[in-house]
Amino acid sequence: MPKIKVAPKDGELTEDIGSYFLDPRTTAAYVIDAFSIGDQFNYQMAGNALHRDLKAIKSGDLSRLEEMLYSQAAALNMMFARLSEIAIRQQGLPQFESHMRFALKAQKQSKANLQTLIQLKQPSTSTFVKQANIANVHQQINNLENFSNRPNELLEVHDGKRLDIGTQGAPKRINSKMETMGEVDGRQNSGRKSKV
Repeated sequence: MPKIKVAPKDGELTEDIGSYFLDPRTTAAYVIDAFSIGDQFNYQMAGNALHRDLKAIKSGDLSRLEEMLYSQAAALNMMFARLSEIAIRQQGLPQFESHMRFALKAQKQSKANLQTLIQLKQPSTSTFVKQANIANVHQQINNLENFSNRPNELLEVHDGKRLDIGTQGAPKRINSKMETMGEVDGRQNSGRKSKV
């Protein structure tokens, strides 16, 4: 595979050339050129086509993406059918298994492309959420903090009386006739009457 050579222009820095080679369009065009299916197609044509398509995508036209996803799904489906046919003709189990594994991988990728296409055409409602509004949560926390820092009105004195009725008074005896229970020995006082 031939290497791409870029002759620096007057005043062009090597960083600019490095950025050119790291540009996703450059690397994609190089790979497309390496795997191209025709002799007339080259690296420069791939780069120009990518530039045009990316410009359309940035403006909101996703028709090329839709075409690509469906075309790839159809091609992968054909690969699945052909590999399945080849697998059936195999005499040995390892060859059958190998071809069927690749056939099912192609089928799985075809399905993934179709699911992506469906999601592109009919996005879920969660896709439309651009920003989560969490300001209310912070507001509630601030209100809680403000609430916990406020003095309790029940503890304040109003008109010489304290509103808190839960203040502790002097301990009183409620039933002086009742006395503390003595020790209980569980072995002697088991509650059962033994038969003698």
